Amino acid sequence: MLTPTATIKGMKAGFFNRKDIITSMNEARYRALFALGGNVRQQARKLLKTRRKKLIRQEIEGVVNWIDETEYSAPGNPPFVREPNSLLRKFVFFSYDRSTGSIIIGPARTNKPTGAPEVLEFGGTVRFRTFEPGRVRIRSDGSTWQTQGRWVKKTRNMAARPFMRPAFGKGLAGLRQQWQDALHKSGDLS
Repeated sequence: MLTPTATIKGMKAGFFNRKDIITSMNEARYRALFALGGNVRQQARKLLKTRRKKLIRQEIEGVVNWIDETEYSAPGNPPFVREPNSLLRKFVFFSYDRSTGSIIIGPARTNKPTGAPEVLEFGGTVRFRTFEPGRVRIRSDGSTWQTQGRWVKKTRNMAARPFMRPAFGKGLAGLRQQWQDALHKSGDLS
C-alpha cells in the first residue's frame, strides 16, 4: 500500500526491526514484505535525482538581473530534489500495518504543512512565496534606478510528478522471486 499521509511516529511504530512486529507474522511473510519494502524505498530514493538551483547574473546598463536557469522535471517524470539529503528523499519509509496485515511504503509527513508529497505524486494546487525583484525606472534625465523588491504569495496548479508509483512497479517486478526465496529459506516450501 502506498500512502503519503503517515506520520513519522506512526511509521516508526511499525518498523520491521521491532520485536513485536517480527513475532506477529510468520518468517516467510516477514522476509517477503521486508524485501519488498526495502526494494521499493531504494527505488523511490534513486528516482529522486539531484539538480541544483542555477541563477545567472546578467547586467545590462548597470542594472543587475538574475535569470533562473534551473532544470525542472517534466510532468509525469519523477521530481528533482535540490540536495542529496533532501527531506523528501530522507523520509521515505516502509513499515508494517498491523490492522491490515500489509506494508505501508511512502514519504512520511513532516511538521511542515506543505502537502508536497501528495501534490508531487498526484498533482494539485501549490501555494508558495516568491520574491519579485524591483522594477527598473527611467528618470526624465535618462538615468535609471530600481525599486525595492517584495515577497509575494502565489498559487499554481502543478501536474503530477510521481515517484512512488514507478518505484512500486519496479519493486513488484521482483516480488514473485523474493516471495519464493522467502518460502524456501523458512522451510514452508520444499
